[in-house]
Amino acid sequence: MLQTHKLTIIPIDGTVGTDQGGFIELDLSSCGIPTNVHALQWNNPVWPDPNNSHLEGLEYGQGTGWIEFKSNDANLNITELPQWALNCYQVWLNFYNSQNSQNT
Repeated sequence: MLQTHKLTIIPIDGTVGTDQGGFIELDLSSCGIPTNVHALQWNNPVWPDPNNSHLEGLEYGQGTGWIEFKSNDANLNITELPQWALNCYQVWLNFYNSQNSQNT
């Protein structure tokens, strides 16, 4: 299982980054990101296994973060990742794994 503790998502340019690295121009169109989201920042000492089909039932440890909006609305503090963020992480993980398999 790939362990990562930080997650950054910037939908406008398809950026998803973790403490394992980041990629831009990922296709996040199927992730269900709300149109008013500018970015998500997340820090979590315990990360769920993305290969587990029961992600939403896992405990996320002491994870905290926030969602930044395109409008002047205040950031939304979060203690659980929304499903769309988990979807973005899965896109990142798939790309990460494809890059690593090409380099082996």
